[in-house]
Amino acid sequence: MPGEGVIEFFAPMRRPPTATGANGKRYDGRSGRVYDSEALAKARDAIEAAIAPHRPPRPLTGACAVEVRWCYPLKGRHRQGEPYAQKPDIDNSCKALFDAMQRLGFVADDRLIVEEHVYQAWWEPSGLYVRIWGVGA
Repeated sequence: MPGEGVIEFFAPMRRPPTATGANGKRYDGRSGRVYDSEALAKARDAIEAAIAPHRPPRPLTGACAVEVRWCYPLKGRHRQGEPYAQKPDIDNSCKALFDAMQRLGFVADDRLIVEEHVYQAWWEPSGLYVRIWGVGA
């Protein structure tokens, strides 16, 4: 991937989704089927809608690093840049994002993401900042 460039964008969102695969799966005891809850399906749709306009002409195909900043809208007594230490867990949010990045063609496979720099904070404007770049030889 070296030489493939850097993908960088900010995707405004009224509020980044809080439903994730960790809390958005449902189990049907009669059929044994596991399915996405309505909240998880909406969260996936919101992430995909926010990042789709920024997809590259072709997926990155080598090892890459990702910087992600989840920016939650300011409310109450929270200050700009104050860490957002609430649900969802940051790793679960990134799983949904990385899956969406693969589905939309940002990366050929999300297993290629070998390094993460992730932050979530109270922030205006709210949304999602993403930067992806190649790493390795």
